[in-house]
Amino acid sequence: MNSILIISAETELFFKISNSPYIFSYIPKPCKLEEIQKNIDLLVQTKTNNYILNKINDELTSLHYNFSYSGTRYLAETIFELYKQQEEFKDNLERDIYPIIARRHNKTVNTIHGNIKHATKYMYLDCQESIINQYFNYTYYTKPKLKEIIFTILNKIQNN
Repeated sequence: MNSILIISAETELFFKISNSPYIFSYIPKPCKLEEIQKNIDLLVQTKTNNYILNKINDELTSLHYNFSYSGTRYLAETIFELYKQQEEFKDNLERDIYPIIARRHNKTVNTIHGNIKHATKYMYLDCQESIINQYFNYTYYTKPKLKEIIFTILNKIQNN
């Protein structure tokens, strides 16, 4: 799905296929090699981002996070931003990551953080003790800290 690049001089072809779920982009001829490369790079980046986001969502689902809460979606975006920044992150989510999410959703940093904490509280109530213990390698049941959740998920998606 959404993976085909079409290079063609037939402009009417574009209108026939523009709604196809299989077409990523249409490049009219004549075109330069740089334009083709740019579209290929964009396709690869899009597919990679979707793959990583799906892995993050799978991890959150395994912990019984509820995606009807905006905090769960903000948490997924936070983990994705950390994945993209990798070595550039300086250890302060409220200064480095939450403002990115807040601007994207036209919210405050406090709202983003509060919604993530709210979703995490309900995850903790909904998820079985054995699942939390196994996921975080705990020997006894305890509530995981938010940073621990984030970086455990980040490590799992980077190592799989």
